[in-house]
Amino acid sequence: MKNLKSILVLIILTIAVVLLFQSCSKYEEGPKLSLYSKKKRVIGNWSIYNHSVDGVSVFDPEVYSSGELLCNNPSFKVKYSNTRRMNFYNWEFKDGAYIYTQEFIHNDIDNFNSTRNCYPYYDSYSQFETDGGEWEFSDDKKELILKPYFGLIRKKTFEIKKLEYSEMHIIGTIEGKKHDIYLTRKL
Repeated sequence: MKNLKSILVLIILTIAVVLLFQSCSKYEEGPKLSLYSKKKRVIGNWSIYNHSVDGVSVFDPEVYSSGELLCNNPSFKVKYSNTRRMNFYNWEFKDGAYIYTQEFIHNDIDNFNSTRNCYPYYDSYSQFETDGGEWEFSDDKKELILKPYFGLIRKKTFEIKKLEYSEMHIIGTIEGKKHDIYLTRKL
């Protein structure tokens, strides 16, 4: 009888611990439990490995202009598309401040060589963008609030879906467009 009571108490304690840890997770995608504070999990250097805006990846090449050029030979035209793609995208969070850096690779038509040779020649160059601001959690720590120093948007609010020490997933709407961002910690 004494063994049966001990087993029953052990089963009840196991069920209580499982239920307790299942309800501990604040974020939809985890973690269930962390030894790091939420603030410590955010602070650090992060690489963005996926960022989509309304379902389209910011890493996909973007055509920002296209057209046709007349060649030296009037019977030929050169069709072209000027593109840019994001090469890298990093965020660094410090205690209450953040900075992000992006590099875009542009491929623009070389008008002179393209019209002279009737073949599309492109020039490639890099463009860097950097900005920063202040960050904080919402009162319930379910949202990450970014307050950029520059730009027209003074506050960007992202719902935290996942906040592990090595991985973060946030979702927010900026100017009517849904941003879905996956970050991984740079070690």
